[in-house]
Amino acid sequence: MFDRGHVYAATRWVDHEFAVFDRALGSTTASYYPLPVAPQAMACDGGRIYVLAGTAPVIYEVTFDQDKT
Repeated sequence: MFDRGHVYAATRWVDHEFAVFDRALGSTTASYYPLPVAPQAMACDGGRIYVLAGTAPVIYEVTFDQDKT
C-alpha cells in the first residue's frame, strides 16, 4: 500500500511486522513496527490501515499522528 510520501508493507520479520518506507524505497529511511501476530493481509480506508492477523480472527487498525501545523 502507498500514499503520496510512503509505502506500507506487512512482513513476516519478527518484531518488524509492519514496515514504512519513503516512496524511493530507501532502506535507510525505513521504519519498522512490531505487531503481536504475523499479518496475512492489509487494506486501507482513508487515513487508516487495517491488518488482518494470519492465525487469529483479529484485525489491527494502524493510524499515524499527523502534524496539524
